[in-house]
Amino acid sequence: NADKRSLVLCETGGTTGRSKVTAYAREDFMNAFPRFYGWVARRRDFPEGLNWLFIGPTGPHIIGRAAVEIAREMGSMEPFTIDFDPQWIKKQVAGSAGFVRYREHLLEQAMVVLETQKIEALFATPPIWASLAGRMTAEERLAIKGIHIGGMTMTAEQYRRFCEELFPKAVIIPGYGNTLFGLCMEVERHADYHIDYFSPGPRHLLRVRREDGTGADYGEEGRVVCTRLDESFLIVNFVERDRAVRIPASETAKSLGLHLDGVRDPRPLAEAVPTMREGLY
Repeated sequence: NADKRSLVLCETGGTTGRSKVTAYAREDFMNAFPRFYGWVARRRDFPEGLNWLFIGPTGPHIIGRAAVEIAREMGSMEPFTIDFDPQWIKKQVAGSAGFVRYREHLLEQAMVVLETQKIEALFATPPIWASLAGRMTAEERLAIKGIHIGGMTMTAEQYRRFCEELFPKAVIIPGYGNTLFGLCMEVERHADYHIDYFSPGPRHLLRVRREDGTGADYGEEGRVVCTRLDESFLIVNFVERDRAVRIPASETAKSLGLHLDGVRDPRPLAEAVPTMREGLY
């Protein structure tokens, strides 16, 4: 019975097959994505009022909707955007001529924006940033003050290289989530570059279970399970495609009002989802 004018239409990336379409009540969408991002980012001194560059799927895709509102939440105008089709790139074999040409097409467009506009904040996936950094000059990389990375798994070594070698002047904040659940955020960086994510709670619950369905202990790896309870969705014990380590709320998370368990270093479990396809998103 929601007013249709207040709904946000969103689509998944189709990593496990055909894309799914859903709609959020606008307040639920804002709370699950941009407001939670801003809550954490401001407490991590992410700079505000910058020109953003977003490289990723727009259209009805959730990350495109979120990118616009995140930039606004951080005191900026809409981001400069390089749009790409996640469905098309997932059809290309990694390293094939089609895959490489499509990636080059995206990077060429991104470099035009970086060379003609004052861009200081970036938002894209780890493989896009790794490829883009190889084209940017040292001066261009040092001009970047903030980076949000999401959409795909990032290893500790990738994260270390982004922070220490490629973008040492930037506040870098990874995010983890999906279209139906919402956004989980890293609230502090660890010295070893493991990535701990926490949900906004209390309507967004993460847990980690063993293969037999019982709950994992702290420090134990298992399958990620999501529960969401708000006006847009009632999702109970949705088994994600990822594995992760169960962790308790850190003191920093608690200081932000986040007292629920988190997950460390989530990664896709390809053998459990044989149709899973990843490319640049």
